[in-house]
Amino acid sequence: MSGQQNVPIETVLAEWDEDAIAAVREIGQEDRVAKGRLLRGRDPFLLLDGMCALCMEAKSGREIAIIHFSPGRLLNFMPCIQDYYMNIGPTNIKFADNNFYIKILTDCLLLRIDHELFLEKYFFSLPMHSLIVKSLVQNFTSLYASVFNLREMPAWQRIAEQLLANMSANPPHESMCKITYAEIAAYLSLHPVTVAKIYSAMQDAGIIERQRDRILVLDPQRLQRLSQGTEPLFYKNKKAPQGHDAEDA
Repeated sequence: MSGQQNVPIETVLAEWDEDAIAAVREIGQEDRVAKGRLLRGRDPFLLLDGMCALCMEAKSGREIAIIHFSPGRLLNFMPCIQDYYMNIGPTNIKFADNNFYIKILTDCLLLRIDHELFLEKYFFSLPMHSLIVKSLVQNFTSLYASVFNLREMPAWQRIAEQLLANMSANPPHESMCKITYAEIAAYLSLHPVTVAKIYSAMQDAGIIERQRDRILVLDPQRLQRLSQGTEPLFYKNKKAPQGHDAEDA
């Protein structure tokens, strides 16, 4: 990492990210995991490609998606470090590890990290510590946004926000959120029919285009306005496409 004085904090953090990811690659084992798999245990992962979610099983037996992850995110590190931070003080909070798991939503490429090696690197590496803090902030922000979305945002705004968050930066702007309408509905507390109608309305409006198994964002500026709630989307009178509950979004 650069030893220059007065280096912008953005540069320092970017270099720390590179150092941490390089360390993860040194101690991690590359693993291709098929869609539908459930990952449990104490080993953390670095997601290189694909999409997955942190899920929990409710008392009713229903699966609840808590956070969605895209490439570059560090996953499942909380069970690995909880003993070092969450048993301090009178609260003695513990995760019910058996209730939480990572669900693979698309075929994924992961780096699996042995939890003991991860702890060794974490406690003696400032870049790794920075990556943990960054991941905690991302997860907290996702949780906070999810709670707000469920209570305040109309359905079309929630979906526009999700599309925008998972859109590639450079044209053609492809959505990385390649999961079914039913999975999107479960994550955003919507009905699959509602999700299908909104996607159909966005396509009719020229905001997105579907090409077989791909979704391209044709009008990012308008999608941004939808996500901010400054432009409405009229979809309730549309007829949902057939097979909406099985289609990939």
